Amino acid sequence: MQDIRKSPEYKRWRRDVRQRDGDACRVCGVHLNLHIHHIKPLEKYPDFATELDNGITLCGNCHALLRGKEESTNLQTIIEAATKKPDMRTADQLKRLSGKFCTYLEPRVKSIHSNLRNKAIQQLFVQLQIYPASLDQFLPLIQHLLDSKNGSDEELVKQIAVEFLKSSSSGTALRVLSDYERRIEFEKQKKEAEAARRRRDYTTTLKKYLFLAEQGDTNAHYHLGWMYEHGKGVDQSDREAATWYRKAAQQGHVEAQYNLGVMYQYGWGHTEAVKWFQKAAQQGHAAAQYCLGFSYRYGSSIERNNGEAVKWFQKAAKQGNAEAQVELGVMYEYGNGVEQNHEEAVKWLRKAAEQGEPSSQYRLGEMFYKNGMGASQDYGEAIKWFRKAAEQEHEDARSLYDTICWLEKDVIQKVAEQSCANAQNELGIMYSNGVHVTQDYEEAVKWYRKAAEQGHADAQNNLGKMYTAERGVDWADVEASTWYRKAAEQGHPDAQNNLGALYEEGLGVELDEEEAVKWYRKAAEQGHSNAQFHLGRMYEEGWGVEQNDEEALEWYFKAADQGDAYAQNELGHRYEKGEGVKQSDEEALKWFSEAAHQCAYDSDLRDGSLHDSALYNALRLRDKLR
Repeated sequence: MQDIRKSPEYKRWRRDVRQRDGDACRVCGVHLNLHIHHIKPLEKYPDFATELDNGITLCGNCHALLRGKEESTNLQTIIEAATKKPDMRTADQLKRLSGKFCTYLEPRVKSIHSNLRNKAIQQLFVQLQIYPASLDQFLPLIQHLLDSKNGSDEELVKQIAVEFLKSSSSGTALRVLSDYERRIEFEKQKKEAEAARRRRDYTTTLKKYLFLAEQGDTNAHYHLGWMYEHGKGVDQSDREAATWYRKAAQQGHVEAQYNLGVMYQYGWGHTEAVKWFQKAAQQGHAAAQYCLGFSYRYGSSIERNNGEAVKWFQKAAKQGNAEAQVELGVMYEYGNGVEQNHEEAVKWLRKAAEQGEPSSQYRLGEMFYKNGMGASQDYGEAIKWFRKAAEQEHEDARSLYDTICWLEKDVIQKVAEQSCANAQNELGIMYSNGVHVTQDYEEAVKWYRKAAEQGHADAQNNLGKMYTAERGVDWADVEASTWYRKAAEQGHPDAQNNLGALYEEGLGVELDEEEAVKWYRKAAEQGHSNAQFHLGRMYEEGWGVEQNDEEALEWYFKAADQGDAYAQNELGHRYEKGEGVKQSDEEALKWFSEAAHQCAYDSDLRDGSLHDSALYNALRLRDKLR
């Protein structure tokens, strides 16, 4: 049997099955951690070992679910059979399968990663629609969903879960529903009690301040004004708030003077507003100084006076008032009330911008972008401040994002058009990934090719990837191998790894395991983690080299230490089983956890079955070790 798996015919069979299935799991569509599975078991039907129709591509999880059921190639087949013809044998088989499916879903439903979690919840509800009788097996997951506070569609998920429970005749399910409804009622009563307690607390505070106010206490007058303004312990009343603020303000309370000024300002009593702003400003209140400067600047019930405006803006700005810093920056920019000074304008606008004030961030971007006023023209600085303004939801945020994208693309495009290979490769990446431009694989290929033809190794490797993935070009492994080889011969480790994979599978080149090992080794010795993993696998299987478990393990460790999730997952299995290492559930847990963590932050692996498998094994071992 070992000879069949090592034969070139077997390798070609694996390659042909993957190509036929589009390099994806036939059950769930996942593109990673793929297994080529024999529909008729190899042990029973060795004569069919390399028949194309006897192969199916499965991801790791689907492979685990269907192993032992080789005559059936789809989970749905068993479910449909049970629905149409519910005999005892099929029902038992379905029950066992539902148990496995529950085990498979559990770590995904409990995952902290929303995309993975939402997909798993959807799979759970589909299973319950197809086979409602399996509800009891999934009750722990339903309970988790009812108790969970994760996910953007939390209420919708709970509503659907409750509907499933209500429609069930299972006593256990109805008890879960009853417990959930009692908890919801308890939480409602708890919130009402907390609100009542707060009202009582404010009532006590109100009585205290009323007593002190009768004694002429200035702080009590101010606090009563605040309570009436915000409706804390009393019915909200601006009139009562103003009455109490005035009592405190007349005794020199600076915060009351400022608040009273604001109330007059928004109540169309601008003259009175300016009067109280002046009193607070003269006591050094920064916000009042800004408001007073604003009144002088724009003539709010006072004669316009840019000189006075600058004076008060400066006082507030030096205390760190961001709004005053913006106004002061603009006045320096245009020479209003001061001598025009772009450097001074940039200085004050930057101070406000660094506090997160969006209008100053926008103006800074304009100054760096348009004509370099106050600083040398700098598209990088312009993009930086435009982006900050947009993230702060500046009123022009949408158009700002367009401006940022245009700027970044325009800068790179101009350099690329001057035959700069680095810029051409960067532009290819932008078009390939749809960054700042509409995703366009043909345009990506165009720019990769321009750079590749200049000998740019990264571009040559990227162009090879486009041929491998059939993006922007017709599928052509020969072309892929040509470009990978050009980059690999320049010492590009990722290209060396990719070329090794082509030799291993016989894609675009003659199948040659020794040549595959040669290129994997070149990349691995440069520290390429995935090549190290592949080299370890070649040693483990004895493909292209003499079989050597110790050598395999050495390369797995090197890859795992660099964060290769596949190698980490492999070490997890080895430590759990004690294969080549001393058996240790603690070490196995460590490596499974590392693999799951790595997948969670790798966009290529995040939705793949490797993450699910590693996370499940980590949770299983954690529970075992408790």
